[in-house]
Amino acid sequence: MTIAVIAAQAPVNYIAALGRAGFVPKTYIVPDKLSWHEAGRTAREIADSHDALLLPGGGDMRPEFYGQELNGSRDINLNRDILELCALDAFIARRKPVLGICRGLQTINVYFGGTLFQDMNGHGQIDGNDSFHTVEWGGKQTEVNSAHHQAIDSLGNGLFMTAVSGDGIIEAVAHESLPVAAYQWHPERHSPTCETVFDRFMGLCKQYTTPLLGGSCDYALRGLCEADIFMN
Repeated sequence: MTIAVIAAQAPVNYIAALGRAGFVPKTYIVPDKLSWHEAGRTAREIADSHDALLLPGGGDMRPEFYGQELNGSRDINLNRDILELCALDAFIARRKPVLGICRGLQTINVYFGGTLFQDMNGHGQIDGNDSFHTVEWGGKQTEVNSAHHQAIDSLGNGLFMTAVSGDGIIEAVAHESLPVAAYQWHPERHSPTCETVFDRFMGLCKQYTTPLLGGSCDYALRGLCEADIFMN
């Protein structure tokens, strides 16, 4: 089962976790320069040659993608935003499975029309180390690690919550009709949940062994690529 991983730098922990679950991962590092056209072409090529997609953690999305002005977002990489959105669109067009982790969950939510809290307290790292809290997940209270300052505000179309923290933050989602799952915490570096998350995703992938052929990357056609702000 081949899986593409789009990242700003080598995602060592993710590659190890995917390998233990039986995936054959290939990393695609976001280039320094990228146009919507190039991103769309690259995304289609990646989707045609892999069984699944992983969108891992990282910096924040440009808030204009969900209709907001900059208000606490940081470490923004527009090229990554563009490539991830196009890749997500291409995999979904083929009904191929997608897994999102931390930023990846947020990207998926924005893709489906949701919004984010740009800057919040209580869920970030402490002195450079992950913090911990419990979530309700699968009907049980489960401790997870936490390293984020953004989170889902309004939920994207077709997504539903599968885990929630004690303070009401959405910690995991899935799609009602597409093979899409995402988690706000970092299971790749949290051994108590690592095996469950990646094994469950492998199970999801095995349910979608005959994806649609072809399909186009049309996210860029929704007007975002025409806005001057995304070209600056």
